[in-house]
Amino acid sequence: MENLSLYTISFAGLSTGTHTFDFLVQDDFFSERGSASFTESKIDVKVIMDKMEGMLTLNIEIKGKVKVLCDRCAENFFLPIKGNNKLIYKVGGGLPEQSGDDDEIIQIGANEGEIDLAPHIYDFINLLVPMKIVHPDNAKGDMSCDPEMIELIEKLSQKNKETVEEIDPRWEILKKLKQNN
Repeated sequence: MENLSLYTISFAGLSTGTHTFDFLVQDDFFSERGSASFTESKIDVKVIMDKMEGMLTLNIEIKGKVKVLCDRCAENFFLPIKGNNKLIYKVGGGLPEQSGDDDEIIQIGANEGEIDLAPHIYDFINLLVPMKIVHPDNAKGDMSCDPEMIELIEKLSQKNKETVEEIDPRWEILKKLKQNN
């Protein structure tokens, strides 16, 4: 099991100014959170933190690849992901759960000295993966899915179309009633 404190930044002893942190996210990171949707992942996360008096601004750059299952042909492939995100922490003023109306700013207590980026990194990576995962098109613009699987799917969908065309006569009567109105 991976130590999730690897994604914690201790900022209490740091001077004001810019600081850079690099993290490597791999399979253990996702399995710790009960997510097995990504396998053989290798993602570099670079955090550029600007520490100011009472505020931390974090620019998070994510770049890497995750092995996913194609929704079209059910074949595994490596999906490249890349993105930038920003987090703002306001230090002091109240307890962490007493955040203001602004969802963009995360408030942390004045006595806090570190921030855990693991949940944010997890969310940012998941947001970079599209809802519909398919192989990217090849250089010619053609789909690059497994041709045997696509052929099988088309053959089975033709069989389904044939069975759908044999409509129960009771439904035909209902369709006629609907058309008359």
